[in-house]
Amino acid sequence: MVLIAVEGSAAQSLPAQRGTLRLGVTFTQDDRVAVIRATAALHEQIVEQAKAHVATGAATQWGSESVSANVQWDWEHPGPGQEAVQIRRFRAYAPVWVRFSDAAALGTWSLSLAELDGVAIEGISWTLTDETSDQATTEVRQAAAHDARSRAQAYAEGLGLGEVELVSLYEQGLRPGTGSGGEPGPFRGAPRMMAASADAGPTLELRAPQIEVAVTLSADFTTR
Repeated sequence: MVLIAVEGSAAQSLPAQRGTLRLGVTFTQDDRVAVIRATAALHEQIVEQAKAHVATGAATQWGSESVSANVQWDWEHPGPGQEAVQIRRFRAYAPVWVRFSDAAALGTWSLSLAELDGVAIEGISWTLTDETSDQATTEVRQAAAHDARSRAQAYAEGLGLGEVELVSLYEQGLRPGTGSGGEPGPFRGAPRMMAASADAGPTLELRAPQIEVAVTLSADFTTR
């Protein structure tokens, strides 16, 4: 009996279907009450816009947190030749996120928000829908397993041996002795998903990047 250990891999690249815009509403002022009110007022306006995007179907979800405030100490020079002194100010902050299905609407809203004082665009993350992700994951796992078997069979035939039979299958990093500390067990399959980062700066046109769904595994086969 001969033991053949191989790796199998597979990947799919799919266009992103959802873009989640993350932003922060923030002001810094000398008066605590004033800064909280200013942040809360703008936060309310942006939340209403987020709800409107969901209502029209351009976005699928939105979320936000309440306004938080903290003390911020700044150093300033009162005048020429004078030593810097500490000035106490108050900073208020409230995050908002909106998940868009319409990239054009996402780009247009990003531009309008970037022009507002008190708004910081923190980034855009791209994903697939759950349905697409699940389907791609299943297909990639099956293809990776098939790739492993094909490799093992090719080695066996090159050695003049017969049909290979599966002994064990491991997700990448779970094979005992590879430093992961994993124990032998059934393949659980956790696909790797990567997407190109998007420029979160002002823009009217955003092109959704490709997201790669990839799986690498190792497997042991026997043959005679």
